[in-house]
Amino acid sequence: MSTFAHPLAYVRSVRGWSAADLLDLLAEHAGAQLDGRLGATDRNKVHRWEKRGVVPELPLQHALAHLLDVPVDRIARHPWPRWLPAFGGLRPLDGWSPGSALGALDDVLVADAADPRAYLCITGAPLRALGTGWLDARPTHVTAVARSPLRVEEETIGRIERHADVLRALDQRLAGPTVAAAVYAQLRLVAALLAEGSFTARVARRLFLAVADLAHLAGWAAVDAGRHFAAQRYHRAALYAAHAAGDRTLGGYLLICLAYQAIHHGEPGDALRLAESAVHGVRGAPSARARGLLGGHLAVIRAATGRLPAGGVPEPQELLPGPHDPPWARWFDIPTFTARRYLLVDHGDRPLTEPVVGRLAATEPAPPLGRHRRLHQLAERLATGTASLRAIRDSLDELLPPAA
Repeated sequence: MSTFAHPLAYVRSVRGWSAADLLDLLAEHAGAQLDGRLGATDRNKVHRWEKRGVVPELPLQHALAHLLDVPVDRIARHPWPRWLPAFGGLRPLDGWSPGSALGALDDVLVADAADPRAYLCITGAPLRALGTGWLDARPTHVTAVARSPLRVEEETIGRIERHADVLRALDQRLAGPTVAAAVYAQLRLVAALLAEGSFTARVARRLFLAVADLAHLAGWAAVDAGRHFAAQRYHRAALYAAHAAGDRTLGGYLLICLAYQAIHHGEPGDALRLAESAVHGVRGAPSARARGLLGGHLAVIRAATGRLPAGGVPEPQELLPGPHDPPWARWFDIPTFTARRYLLVDHGDRPLTEPVVGRLAATEPAPPLGRHRRLHQLAERLATGTASLRAIRDSLDELLPPAA
């Protein structure tokens, strides 16, 4: 399915307009006021707006607002392209209760599973509020529910958890729409059990954890497919579910995922605030490895935003496995950010250039596969002293995302 990288392209798709249709409609709607700005010799305006980052002249924006029935004063309050009717579809939530977690899950399930928007719909204050809201939210307690003969036993939720592990393993090997569809179906099953079943408080907590795990996996799949708003929606649902289950470190990791997504889309300030909330929120977590991982990601994000790490970057020995490590912390053999840490820190060699720092920060905080695994191997060689920083610089171009 096609995705739309620019909000105007999405608006045109919803309305069924080609680029030429839009220009014709603008000329017809307000031709006199446009004073020849849509001349026959210049039919590539829409392409420049959508592909080259050109901002339409204000009279053209006014004409487009009238055509889309958008109040003109919205243009001043929300600069292009944020005023376009292309950012809706996210249900507002009240507080951080288990009911809000169910609302976030329902928002995922009733939305178009293949939402084609390849841009972020949650940015600025609303995105940062996810971090501060999670950070300030009081612990919540799920309770036993007895309402129907459909009883969810420990064995049932155990099977669901094992199935989620299988789906994650399949996604690493067979990433694509087939596995994503299976994840979505499993998420619907868990939602139905929460909505209709009877269960103990312990099982309720495990059900919410299953929602968080599956929604996070669905978010990865959406990122892989270029559907970044869908990924935000899934990660929001996972964040609320993790809070309902009382899993603070998983919530912190989900904020880091949202932060890296913001970095990719040119929102470094949002990314930094999310990462700071994540690290602040897990300060008392029993897993030193989890705290170290999140602190390492914060250091990388600080570097990517032009703020070099001023401490807080853990050494490899601080990331040794422990008895309290959450499952997500075990997904990393040698974490991606550890590779970044060795490549970002000056080991007696010249520091990396700023564009390379940004490309290092653009790799995902995901299990090590493909390019990530090779980056991890470089980190291991550096950590064990079997390669110098200078010796591996020539390999960076094939390991890192393309320069912007």
